[in-house]
Amino acid sequence: MKTYLLPTFTAFLLCALLLQCEAPRNNPLDPSNPNSPYVTLRGTIESLSLPRINVSGARVIWGNGSEAVISDADGRFRMGNILPEDGWLVIEKEGYHSDSAYVQWGTRKEFVQDMVLNARPSLNSLRIYTVVINRPPFLREYNVTIEAAITDVDNDIDSVSWKVKDLDIKGILKYDLDAERYAVNFTPSQYNLGNEEIVGYPFDISVKDKDGNAVEIGKNQISRFISGEVVLSSPLITDPPVEEKPTLVWESFNPGFSHTYTVEVLRNLPEEIPELVWEKSGIPSTSKDVAVDIALEPGSYIWAVWVVDEFRNRSRSKFGSFQVN
Repeated sequence: MKTYLLPTFTAFLLCALLLQCEAPRNNPLDPSNPNSPYVTLRGTIESLSLPRINVSGARVIWGNGSEAVISDADGRFRMGNILPEDGWLVIEKEGYHSDSAYVQWGTRKEFVQDMVLNARPSLNSLRIYTVVINRPPFLREYNVTIEAAITDVDNDIDSVSWKVKDLDIKGILKYDLDAERYAVNFTPSQYNLGNEEIVGYPFDISVKDKDGNAVEIGKNQISRFISGEVVLSSPLITDPPVEEKPTLVWESFNPGFSHTYTVEVLRNLPEEIPELVWEKSGIPSTSKDVAVDIALEPGSYIWAVWVVDEFRNRSRSKFGSFQVN
């Protein structure tokens, strides 16, 4: 009796294992079953920037949105038990432009769709301020400056633009290699606007990449034009020549808002653009003079005082002239 028990049990165990191995093929929910109506969609998501990196945590949406998964740490995704109906595969990830691909199944039971995501540009800083230049006898130039520092890991920025929707005006920012930022200068009169008409309205900054993706990355506004002017006291061209380290004096100025002064001295050479030789910024608003702390060479000089507010708006006085012995 015991002689036949072991072979019988062994045969039963082998049959059970064979049945277990065959079970998935007969499971209608298993895409590997040739008779299953379901299919598998899988792939890998990578960055457009080089070297390629796997993009984890991306939301992968199939069809009408009824099926969605999240890419794993290696950027991989897999969807099983979906019907082979042609449709769109959509990838979404914060910090990237969404992308999609149209999937046509044909007779395939498995479809591999790898995707590359384009990173959105990020705004590091945005400055919008006004510059007023006073010229003799009573002329004033009013300018607006926009400076935007932008990072784009894919390095595929096509253009950077600004617009004021409420005023229906817009323009383009150009890249400044020296400052490593996008910038533009313009006057309100270019858009048939008065200076005060542009104050307080939001400027929207947008970036478009080489694939045509456009995104608004920030906004700011102009707070004021500084219309007041600092009047210089001495030294002036009518004064006697000064020593090599002169003290520069101006009249008291109270515009009604917080501000500092910046003073600049330029060497005035015949038939050449004046050369900046000395500058000091951050001078308190209570000050009315500053001493030049370097020895100026004998010759002709011009100097000016800038009023600078907390928003970087600024206004420059008319130039004064002096002679150094």
